[in-house]
Amino acid sequence: MKVEISIKYKETFVPYRCRKPRTEERTASVFVSIRETTISKTTPAFIVNQFQNEERKVILYQGRLYRQAQDRVRNDENLEDGQPLFINQRADTYDWEWKLQDYHGELGPKDEYLHILRRKARRFLIVDGDVYEKCCEPFYSVTTFGLGRNHGGTGFFVSWANPISKKERGWSPVDTEAAIEGAVRVALDRGDTDSESYIRKGGNGSIKCLLPSAVTRIYENPDKF
Repeated sequence: MKVEISIKYKETFVPYRCRKPRTEERTASVFVSIRETTISKTTPAFIVNQFQNEERKVILYQGRLYRQAQDRVRNDENLEDGQPLFINQRADTYDWEWKLQDYHGELGPKDEYLHILRRKARRFLIVDGDVYEKCCEPFYSVTTFGLGRNHGGTGFFVSWANPISKKERGWSPVDTEAAIEGAVRVALDRGDTDSESYIRKGGNGSIKCLLPSAVTRIYENPDKF
């Protein structure tokens, strides 16, 4: 799929009858290609639920993980209880210009901007019209708030692995029950007894692991320290 992007860039040239170069800001419309495939050529890896997010799939394609791309609902002040704040996106309605435009600081030459656009476009994959983006495996994590003893509390979340780290502080997505029990231990060790019920109900997210071989990180469980 080709998407059209409007860009601003700087061009240096020597005007007619001049010796010194001049730089001017220019605008142009360029086309960037987004890879496409079908769901039959992918392998389901995870199904992820996160607080205020629509359920989304994570797939394995050509050795890499991709998750359904999500964006915030417009006019979210009219959302009914239980409606997701972030929803999965379709390629024909996705705001590609907003996602791909990226130029911080001084504008550069056109070729440099095109290189940035094409590099960012490689993060995305269109699967039967749905937009996916590169990701690493999801896992369970805890975040503590306040001083303990129910001053603040202990949160239980779904996080995403860092692409440059082989180890993560958290729990593997393969065993949800072990992650919940570990998070409960963290909460009780801090005296956050009010957080136990919330964690046992699933906290702020859940992961269904469909492809255990996609889990490649080493997990250092916070409750072991």
